[in-house]
Amino acid sequence: MNYLLKIKIKPVLASVLCIALIVTGIMQSPVMSYAVSTQEKLDQTNERLDELRKNQSELNSDLADLNDKLDSASTSLTDIQSQIDEKEKEITQLEKDIETALKFEQEQYDAMKLRIKYMYENGSSSTAIALLLESGDMEDFLTRAEYISRISDYDRHMLEEYHNNYTTLVESREKLKEDREKLLALEDNAKKQQDSIQQLVSDTQTKIDSSTDAIAEAEALALEYEKQIEAEIIARQEAERKAAEEAARKAAEEAARKAAEEAAKNNRNNGGNSNTTVDTATIPDGMTLIQQQTSGTTINYTDNDLAMLAAIVECEAANQPYEGKTAVASVVINRMNNPRWPGTMSEVLYQPYQFTPVRSGRFAIVLARGANAACTQAALDVLNNGVTINAVFFHVVRPGETGGTVIADHIFF
Repeated sequence: MNYLLKIKIKPVLASVLCIALIVTGIMQSPVMSYAVSTQEKLDQTNERLDELRKNQSELNSDLADLNDKLDSASTSLTDIQSQIDEKEKEITQLEKDIETALKFEQEQYDAMKLRIKYMYENGSSSTAIALLLESGDMEDFLTRAEYISRISDYDRHMLEEYHNNYTTLVESREKLKEDREKLLALEDNAKKQQDSIQQLVSDTQTKIDSSTDAIAEAEALALEYEKQIEAEIIARQEAERKAAEEAARKAAEEAARKAAEEAAKNNRNNGGNSNTTVDTATIPDGMTLIQQQTSGTTINYTDNDLAMLAAIVECEAANQPYEGKTAVASVVINRMNNPRWPGTMSEVLYQPYQFTPVRSGRFAIVLARGANAACTQAALDVLNNGVTINAVFFHVVRPGETGGTVIADHIFF
């Protein structure tokens, strides 16, 4: 419901209003200067935040690459160690084979020595000759001679074969040992590479942790600057309100005085009778007294509307109880339903000098990453179930402040 009452302002009254506006401007100038200074600090902090986030993103990318390299190095080391284990098994088996070959060689050698000893002790030459002379014919003689030769050749051949087998096994063992030494060197290098990459991973993670701490500090500082700016805006709005009230009061007094003078003059001119009436419920032209009305109805909304509402709730009331979160969301919806404000979520939130986080850029950051679950739920409840408070303004409550509804750290009116 609007109360709009008017009086025509004469030149004198216009002068009064001009003076009031000039005074208001003078009162505002220190606040505006300080607000700009704080805004500059906030802008610098946000720039630093952007740099920190970019640096952290690069560090995360480096860490991912290093982890890939570490996985590759670990796989390579495991493969080398498997090869070493395999070589160890082969060497162990060769050791057994060498031992067996050496045993066979020794047995053959011992058997040959016994035969030689027997032949020597029993007159090997005469025995062999006697064996030949006992042959029945030439064919038998040649057969016996070949037999004697074969026994000797067999002993020599077997001894050589066992010895060659032993030598081959020993050479294979030495080759395996050389391969094992090479693999051990590769294992040592792989371990050093793995340790080096692990150190880089640790160093990079330390940098990421430091970057995370720096981002948290910068975000906290940005939040403090936002609170300062919000306080400055509130102070400016309060100064404007008081100046406007004072100007309106003086203008009304001047208008009333002029009206009284005019009425007295008319009375004199008309012999004390007057049919002139004055609309005493009016205020100076250009001044409007508005009685606020808000709506508790729900609205149609899109996913983008929900995301924006949840983001502003997190920016303004992340540390407030659930009732405080829904109250902030209600303020936005009430403005959308009030003819004094635009009718869309985006237009309400992006109105100049209305929501500090929007101006500072923090709203855009939260909107980009998505609001947290509690703030999203609060926004959804208000969109689906209606507002929880009939207010279109709120700010951080000041000690002793009255005239509104206090919910945790905020006052709503």
